[in-house]
Amino acid sequence: MAVLARLVPALIPAVAAASFAAPATAATCTPARQLAAADAYIAALGDRTKATAVPFAPNAVRFENGLQTGFSGDQLRGDLDRHLQYSIMDAPRVTARTVAPGGDRDLLNYRFIVPVRIAGQRVVDAPTDEDFRIPRSTCLITRIDARITITPPR
Repeated sequence: MAVLARLVPALIPAVAAASFAAPATAATCTPARQLAAADAYIAALGDRTKATAVPFAPNAVRFENGLQTGFSGDQLRGDLDRHLQYSIMDAPRVTARTVAPGGDRDLLNYRFIVPVRIAGQRVVDAPTDEDFRIPRSTCLITRIDARITITPPR
């Protein structure tokens, strides 16, 4: 009994950690959790300190206007944190979010506008339409397809 009394306190943190680290399942990856994953990415576009919170899959990819610009979750997270292009962006203003467009439960579509500033002056806006592939089996971002345009500031 004394051995059990010493083991139980040591096992509780290990069991708790394992339960939190378990991958999402289709039952636990709700549309709300998918939205939270995409929202974390959007938030990191305007605040570099939030890059570590973006739930990328290890093999995540990103395409901008058809050109592949992201090759792994770690690289995408590092770009959000350190890349010059993200340092000149203000917080995006989301104008629309669609869960499961066309019935695809692993897809979300966001439309947002990114104000771009250089030397404190707003120089352009970047209206963006992004599709996020976030499988219900993991709730991790595996692919982002961005269609970006540039317009005068509004």
